[in-house]
Amino acid sequence: MIASVRPWFGWWAAGFVFYLLLVWNIAPAELAAGTIVAAFAATLAELARRNGLAHFDFDVHWLPRARVLPALVVKDTGLLAITLWQQVRGTRVGAGEWRVIEWRTGGKDARSALRRALVNLAVTVTPNDFVVGIDAEEDYLLLYRLREDGERSLRKTLGRR
Repeated sequence: MIASVRPWFGWWAAGFVFYLLLVWNIAPAELAAGTIVAAFAATLAELARRNGLAHFDFDVHWLPRARVLPALVVKDTGLLAITLWQQVRGTRVGAGEWRVIEWRTGGKDARSALRRALVNLAVTVTPNDFVVGIDAEEDYLLLYRLREDGERSLRKTLGRR
């Protein structure tokens, strides 16, 4: 019984946290709405997983890498604020850049699919980089970087030194 509740509760917890991050409000009405929305989403996610429609396999060893994301979001937001100020003042003219990053994307298994989805989310959540595509056969990411100072941030997000 407990083993069947754990995945649902994991989906619920993730959905609830995500909802709170989206609304950025802990008023009682929002907490109640978040509880209901997360329960609905968790039920759908668990039904999809049990019926073989969701092919994701999570590895808890990936979690420590996520601890750098809040700092990277703040850093990249600062970089972009500086860039915007420089654009407004006319002291910086320039566009972003397209980047092709070699990255071992994995195969077609559930663990690799989730890893690609999480890396896409982690890179894109930092406001300096946008993942445009992931080529699993050629092992690379195609991304667009708004400001070129973000290479170190990208390495931290991908888990590369």
